Amino acid sequence: MSKLDRFRKLGRRTGSSTRQPEPAEEKTVSVDSQTSEHGSGDLPTDELEANTIERPMAGTDEIRDTVGSFSRKAASTVAEATAAAAERVQDASSKVVSATDSLSQGARRRTEDAAAAAQRLGDGTTRTWEATASVASQLMAGTQTLLASNLSMDLNDLLQAMVKGSATIYDKAMDANYLDPLLRSDLGGSYHRLFDGGHTLGGAFRAARDASPDDTLMQETLGAVQGLLRDGTTLRGLPLANWDKGTFDSMAGSLDSTFGIPKSWFYDLNTYDAAELLGGTVGAVALIFGWNRADTETFAKLVGSMGLSAAMSANPLLLVVTVVALARSVHKARQTGEYAEFVDGQLKGGFSAGATLSAVALVGIAGGPAGLALLVGITTAILVNLATNKLSLVAMSRVVAKHAVAAAKEARAMAKQQACGLVDSLAVGT
Repeated sequence: MSKLDRFRKLGRRTGSSTRQPEPAEEKTVSVDSQTSEHGSGDLPTDELEANTIERPMAGTDEIRDTVGSFSRKAASTVAEATAAAAERVQDASSKVVSATDSLSQGARRRTEDAAAAAQRLGDGTTRTWEATASVASQLMAGTQTLLASNLSMDLNDLLQAMVKGSATIYDKAMDANYLDPLLRSDLGGSYHRLFDGGHTLGGAFRAARDASPDDTLMQETLGAVQGLLRDGTTLRGLPLANWDKGTFDSMAGSLDSTFGIPKSWFYDLNTYDAAELLGGTVGAVALIFGWNRADTETFAKLVGSMGLSAAMSANPLLLVVTVVALARSVHKARQTGEYAEFVDGQLKGGFSAGATLSAVALVGIAGGPAGLALLVGITTAILVNLATNKLSLVAMSRVVAKHAVAAAKEARAMAKQQACGLVDSLAVGT
């Protein structure tokens, strides 16, 4: 093999090992051309090998520099892109957090607004219910006062016209003891329902059960109820319980002689009619309405009104309700310490009931119809309530008492001066 072939083979081996691009081959070719131009014997072998090795190495440095520069630029570009992407991700995260906070704040505000609206609605409902309960309690107190007046007789007459009819076997069974000639003289005449045992609730149903062996339970029940309604709408009414006539007469005589309480009032206290039953029911409903909602003065006002009505009408059912209401009113006054309001409410309620009863009685004395008496009673109750609503009777009584004490001191001082003057004049005369 000639030297030129060895050099070419060496150049190819060097170029393939270093993977030189096109320019390196051109440089090698140029060496080959130079070699061919100078001839195979004109260029020394060592010089050709040095030139051939140095030139490919110079191309490798350039490639390394180019690759390094490209790598640095690529790394810089990747770093910049990564930083930009990270910044965009951070901005997006910040926006998401901000949006989440806004949504959370909005939801919290809406929740707070909803809670506030619910609270306002609840407070408004409570105030409305309390106002309604107060008005209803006052209306029912006025109603039971009217039922305690002379209008109760008109109501009983109206109800009696609705239930009256021919006496049934059940009516006769309830009056069996009074109809017996042997027992009749000892049963108090027209007051016999308090002593004959057939006009209490239990006595009426027992009498109806024994009235006939051929009737049904439904017939007995309806007969007893009808008999009670008929007797309950009369002037004597129905007894709460049976009395022994001797015991009743003894107690009635004692009350009359000691306290001046007539026998008729004591009898009425032990019996009730339809109007009194309705009045007691209305009073109980008014008590329920104001049990927890009414303040001390309002509740005491209800007690005062019911107490006077029960006393004036001798309504035993309303009297029981009044005792319960009085106990509740005292308890409320002890809890709140509002004893002045308790007394003030009692006075206002009693004054209102008294004015209403008096107005209805005056219309009855004048011969006015029941409708006019009812209108006058309602008007009087409204006017008295409005007049005393902002007025403190306790404060007025304190003022009156203060002036009375001052007037008494002044009168005593004047009497003392006159006595001293009289003594002086007598001394001068002597």
